[in-house]
Amino acid sequence: DSCFALDRDMTSQLGNCIENIYSLKNTLPTGSYKVHINYFSGTGSKAYNVRILLNGTVTNYSGTLTSGNLLIREFTL
Repeated sequence: DSCFALDRDMTSQLGNCIENIYSLKNTLPTGSYKVHINYFSGTGSKAYNVRILLNGTVTNYSGTLTSGNLLIREFTL
């Protein structure tokens, strides 16, 4: 139901891999949510840093990914 938007996308600014996904609503619908990162293309390992702001608490996740899809966090509202 269009709860989220992407205001920066790596594909629109080559060389700048920052992407920002945010909620369009003050209160999200009740349900289960999953945050993933996806190694879309390329070779070698790629560093990532994910910041999640949930209920006023900020949590940072960082590491490297060499392929595939990585589940960063699951939560239920």
